[in-house]
Amino acid sequence: MKDLSELFEGGTLETQKKRKTTFYCICATLALIAVMLVILAVCGIVALVKNHTPSEPAEEEIRVSIGATVPTTFGEDQLYSGTLLLLDSSHKYQGKNETVVLRSSDSRPKTSTGGYAYSILAAGATDELDFRGTPEAVDALHLMIKEFYASKGDDNLCVVNAFTKSRADTLDPIYASATTFAFEYYFEFPGKPKTIYGVDKYTWIYTNAHKYGFINVDMGEEGGSNVFRYVGIPHATYMKTKKLDLESYLEELKSATVDAPVLTKVGKYTYASYYIPVGAEALVPADYSYTISGNNTDGYIVTAIITKKANTQN
Repeated sequence: MKDLSELFEGGTLETQKKRKTTFYCICATLALIAVMLVILAVCGIVALVKNHTPSEPAEEEIRVSIGATVPTTFGEDQLYSGTLLLLDSSHKYQGKNETVVLRSSDSRPKTSTGGYAYSILAAGATDELDFRGTPEAVDALHLMIKEFYASKGDDNLCVVNAFTKSRADTLDPIYASATTFAFEYYFEFPGKPKTIYGVDKYTWIYTNAHKYGFINVDMGEEGGSNVFRYVGIPHATYMKTKKLDLESYLEELKSATVDAPVLTKVGKYTYASYYIPVGAEALVPADYSYTISGNNTDGYIVTAIITKKANTQN
């Protein structure tokens, strides 16, 4: 094979010069083409990665402020009413409840054969009691049990403790609030019901309770119980996600303000929650629906749906 330099030999000097110029032009063109091919390949890879990267939620779906506010005045008993009350041996329930009877509630779910999807019994007893709950908590309870039954086909659940008319002065604050229910189930019928805690087929309830606004109330060292309390969907969802109990959640909310609320996204809605201490100026959303709950100690929690405009309501 001839040496590369031989390509330029022969002929006149002018001819050799033209050969060299043509050669260098060809080399430059090939180099340019190579660079362009590399650039196109890189761009293609970037586009491919971008197309397969999950898109972030649109900015307009989450607002960090509730926008315009208006002042309001809290009622004298509002500190002691709502779903976010701190209730324990040191913080007794002081509010009043509008309640419905579980046994006679129209929303009580039924089975495919026309029976009820759960029983109402005193723990260890066989007679029905006058168990009660607030309308909102009872509706959420019944929706949860209805969908549990649809999923598992199980109608052995029993509500064995809740607020009762005869125990309006109950010593147990969480039941006195009429938002708390204890579950057991018939292992065999007839027989004494047993707790659902730790039973595989009732894992569904522990996994999904927050979707209906319930939290599992820790009653011992094991980190769980058969007791569920209604606090509302956004709050139950936040606590489930962050692994917080109610007391820790209420403490965290004390750092949330109207300008920097705690945000919780549930489906297509974003909820904003913030704290107003007793004696501070009470500002509520002017353009969004909201709820108010006292914490039974020193302040109020306002929760607004900030992704959907609606008429303001207390």
